[in-house]
Amino acid sequence: MTDVMAERENAFAEGKEEGHAAGFAEGKAEGRAVGFAEGVSAERTKADQEKRQMAKSLKEQNVDVSIIAKSTGFSEEEIRSL
Repeated sequence: MTDVMAERENAFAEGKEEGHAAGFAEGKAEGRAVGFAEGVSAERTKADQEKRQMAKSLKEQNVDVSIIAKSTGFSEEEIRSL
């Protein structure tokens, strides 16, 4: 094998390795971002469900709807529908 061919093969191997490393890093970062977003979404959903349950409980205890609305951030209409 000539020196030129050996240099080309080495350059190709280095480029391939660099591309693989860059692609892996990009995929890992994207996976973390997606996982984080899914976790945040799940937590928000859970918090919303807990807040709705609290509002429903307060409503069942005959707490004024306007007080529940101010405390939870839900509209009075939402609370009435619980």
